[in-house]
Amino acid sequence: MTAMSAPPGIPRGYPSARISPSLAARKAAQLGAAIRRVRRLQGLTQAELAERAGIGRCAMVRIERGQQMPRLTTMIAVLGAMGLRARIEPLTFGTSDSEEIRQLLTKSDLSA
Repeated sequence: MTAMSAPPGIPRGYPSARISPSLAARKAAQLGAAIRRVRRLQGLTQAELAERAGIGRCAMVRIERGQQMPRLTTMIAVLGAMGLRARIEPLTFGTSDSEEIRQLLTKSDLSA
């Protein structure tokens, strides 16, 4: 098995955005389970949450089951429909630019 190189523009030492299919499936399942727990705590049905988020009920079912990893825009819509928001933070790699990146992200309003 050969190591994948980082995509163009990603400095050496930073992890690639590519992940294995098995890891992607586990992450989709974890995300779906978390959404399901919050939705149930809020007393919402899948159909109600889907309508609030502006997506189809079938898509909401697939997301909760971990069968589909939502696009970023869909994820922001689902979180917003539950009164939550996404936050983007740099991973810590022990590099001196992590704090600079954190400050840039703090100054930018990336939340919807």
